[in-house]
Amino acid sequence: MFRPKNKEAFYRTFLQPVINVYRHIGIPAEYKPINDVIAGTRKISGTGASEIGDCIVFVGNLIIDFNYEMMCRVLKVPDEKFRDKVHKSLRDNLSTIRRELGDRQAEQWSEARLNDLMAQEFQKLLGPMEPIERDAVLVSRMEELGDRMMTREWLYQIRRSDTSGRQVKIRAGTKIVHNVHKAPGGLIRADFEVIEGRFGTVHLSGDFFCFPKEGIRRLESALAGQPVGRTEDLLNESYASQRIETPGIEIDDWLDVFQAGSDSQQEPNNDTSPQ
Repeated sequence: MFRPKNKEAFYRTFLQPVINVYRHIGIPAEYKPINDVIAGTRKISGTGASEIGDCIVFVGNLIIDFNYEMMCRVLKVPDEKFRDKVHKSLRDNLSTIRRELGDRQAEQWSEARLNDLMAQEFQKLLGPMEPIERDAVLVSRMEELGDRMMTREWLYQIRRSDTSGRQVKIRAGTKIVHNVHKAPGGLIRADFEVIEGRFGTVHLSGDFFCFPKEGIRRLESALAGQPVGRTEDLLNESYASQRIETPGIEIDDWLDVFQAGSDSQQEPNNDTSPQ
């Protein structure tokens, strides 16, 4: 079996069987780099891969249904406003077989039927496959990890150090960011979406003075829909054209709270995608 030369080639190759199954059941799925399958503009499969020794472990799924409300409730987020943003973005960017086909048509595709289709498609790529029994070593290790991952410390991340920032990846190219920065003039906070390299909704708040009082809303409007890479220019232009004054808070302070959105190479610390 060949090994694709890079990550994108790997995902493009091994996500094709997933795409074929979706198309077979009536959903016009497409590949979106680097590891997403989308229906229209919404993600409809959670996938990932890792290298273990000489092997590549590839995991993924077909999403039959998804509990958006439950996902938002269990996520550790800074406040309810941020939770609401995550919920809306999930609804906007994550889909399911049930959502695409409707209840009646989705009922035709049981988990067993979908698994059979997946097996058929992957055998076209990998050759004949036979199910095997899990050996004792694997079962023992799974039980060990299961016990650890059901502890209160693991579930609630009690030992995890708190940080002022929070990112939730919705799908490739879409994330929700919460960041806080303590500037000489007071605490500033930014909650914003990044969608394909551009700001979505932006909400700025904190404990500081701003003149005129509507200046912060003008900054939000100036950033919304604009390229993240132009953040500094947009802030400078807004401060100058709107004559905004924020004593003790400089452009560099705002750049600190927007840094998480502009770092395109950094992986967000949470992925809501079901895997």
